[in-house]
Amino acid sequence: MATKGNRAEKLYGTKQVAEFLDIPIWRVKNFSEGRAYGLPPSQTVGTGRGSRRLYSEADIYRMAIANALVDLGFSPEVVGHAHSKIPVSMLVDVKGEQADDMPILVCRGGLWLVRRAEDVASLVDNTLIYPGEEFGMVILNISNVLDGVYQRMEHGSGRLANRNSGGESNR
Repeated sequence: MATKGNRAEKLYGTKQVAEFLDIPIWRVKNFSEGRAYGLPPSQTVGTGRGSRRLYSEADIYRMAIANALVDLGFSPEVVGHAHSKIPVSMLVDVKGEQADDMPILVCRGGLWLVRRAEDVASLVDNTLIYPGEEFGMVILNISNVLDGVYQRMEHGSGRLANRNSGGESNR
C-alpha cells in the first residue's frame, strides 16, 4: 500500500481495474501506457516484462471517465485534456452529492470545464439561445459514470467476476 500523508491508500492491479471498470485488460493498459491519455498508474513495480502497474482509486475513477469519453468517440488527446480539468478532490467522494452539487464535465465550443449541475442549465440555455457562437456541447455527469465503478468496487462484481461465477476462466 502507498501512503499519502498519514493515510494508507489501497492500490489495485491491472486485472482488478479492468473488472471494476468492466472493460478489457488491454484497454486499461492503453490508458496507462498511452501518453496522450495522461493516465499513468500511481506506481509501477519492476521494469520491463513482468512489471506490475498499481492504480489508486483516483486512477480508477479517471480511467472510468476516460472510458466514457472514448465510448463517445473522443480521441486520446481530447480525453487527456478533458480529464486534466477534473481536480482529484472531486474524484475522491462524489458519492452522496446533492443533485445541484453533482460535478458535470462539459465541453462547450471545444473548451472543457467542470461545473456543478445547477450551473450547467445556464450553459445549455446560452448554447441554445446563441447557437452561432458555439460548435456544440457535450455533457458528462461524473457521478453517473462513477456510480457503477463504486458498486463494482464495493461488491466485487463486473464482467470478469460474472464470467468466473459461470465457471469460465479469465484467460
